[in-house]
Amino acid sequence: MTYAGIDGCKSGWVLMLHSDKGLYFGGVFRTLTELYQEIPVIDRTFIDMPMGLSSAGHLRTLESLIRRELKGRSSTVFNVPVREAIYAATYEEASQINERIEGKKLSKQTYNIMEKIRELDLFLSRHDSIDHCIESHPELCFKHLNERQVVLSRKTTKQGQEERLSILVRHEPNVKNIYENALRSTLRKHVKADDLIDALCLCISNRLCGPDQVPYITDPLEKDARGIPMRIGFYENRTTERTENN
Repeated sequence: MTYAGIDGCKSGWVLMLHSDKGLYFGGVFRTLTELYQEIPVIDRTFIDMPMGLSSAGHLRTLESLIRRELKGRSSTVFNVPVREAIYAATYEEASQINERIEGKKLSKQTYNIMEKIRELDLFLSRHDSIDHCIESHPELCFKHLNERQVVLSRKTTKQGQEERLSILVRHEPNVKNIYENALRSTLRKHVKADDLIDALCLCISNRLCGPDQVPYITDPLEKDARGIPMRIGFYENRTTERTENN
């Protein structure tokens, strides 16, 4: 199987892949359409971008569950905009729509990634057969790769990046070489170091789950109004889980 980890970046989307050849850097793509045209054979994707979205009378509350999992790093979990808001023309309009439907205005941080949320939403609407794309969250994945210990350092710092790479090395010994090669072959104005690390984390977590063993944190509603799952996939070390429960 070919497993993918995808993270948004300044110039589009950064891709890491794991196949029978092992782990490797898939590249940086301007759009998801370009990515899937160039890499058509992906069996399952972990992507760090909201998929199942709120709408009037059908509100997503998944973020509150993720924040409980990430004590000390709950600020990395932002409120996801409602679907109608992501198609607004301006920040002010989007924020007003979101407040009307969900009772919350949008932060600038959320608005800054709304273009990518919209791109993914449109991509999913045009590709009904793309059912292997799973929403994930790097910090949740790092927690479970780190024996259920939340990584408290900031991923934008050198210390935070080194700590996260050291966690990934436990599961993929060659990860630093992959990271350094990707770092050398890309420009920071296109993709940041932490984008590469997040994509690596998602890809490795995806691969560790195996062909059909993905655990989820699922919203009480399970799916949004369009039928897209509202859930977060991650890797769970079942050996650790059993030890903790004994």
